[in-house]
Amino acid sequence: MRSYTDSCCHSATPIFAGVTTEVCVQTTLRDANDWGYDCPLVENATASYFPVFKQDTLEIIMTAQGGMIGWGSPVVQVLQTLRSHRPLLADLPAPN
Repeated sequence: MRSYTDSCCHSATPIFAGVTTEVCVQTTLRDANDWGYDCPLVENATASYFPVFKQDTLEIIMTAQGGMIGWGSPVVQVLQTLRSHRPLLADLPAPN
C-alpha cells in the first residue's frame, strides 16, 4: 500500500474526507480518479450510518486493482506530511 508521502503535496492533489463514505466520498473520489487525480483518502475522517459500509468502501478504494482508485492514510499522517512540506501549515494544532 502506498503512503501519503509517496505523492504528497502537489498543488492539484485533492484530499478526500467526509460523509457518507460509501456514497458521496466514494463517488467524488472515483470522479477525481477518472480525471487523472491522485486520490488520497483520510481514512479516519470519513463516516457512514453503517460502519460495515464504511469499512467495505475503504477496502474497495484501497485494494481494488492494486489501489488504482485511491489510497488512504490516517489524519495524523496527512497533517504531519503537510506540515513537513508546507511551512505555513506548521502552526496548525495537532489533532486529538
